[in-house]
Amino acid sequence: MATEDVANRLVQLCRKGKNKKAIDELYSKDIVSIEPVAGPAGGAVTEGIEGVRKKAEWWEENNEVHSAEISKPMVGRGEFAVRMEYEVTFKPTGQRNKMVEMAHYKVKKGKIVEEQFFYHMPGA
Repeated sequence: MATEDVANRLVQLCRKGKNKKAIDELYSKDIVSIEPVAGPAGGAVTEGIEGVRKKAEWWEENNEVHSAEISKPMVGRGEFAVRMEYEVTFKPTGQRNKMVEMAHYKVKKGKIVEEQFFYHMPGA
């Protein structure tokens, strides 16, 4: 699968809320996921498909998504970026927030091998 095809499929699945399916279908077993800071689900860097699945499970268990907007992908050679905007309630506190992030993905041999997220974190 070409990078553009991977990018379009990821956006299609994320817009439908099928993030688990996106991971299963599009991610390399050796995926590396990078956050700006360590979070409650683990460190700033997560390696391997099982770690990424656990991170996604934590997200789903702890957040109620009210709305999600996923931009069209911006595709380069072997990589792409997507802007994601969510309105969520963090279940443990009941606090509702709007979140905006940029996600950058690297693709090799038709699979996402790295994802990196960029967003504002107060105090980071």
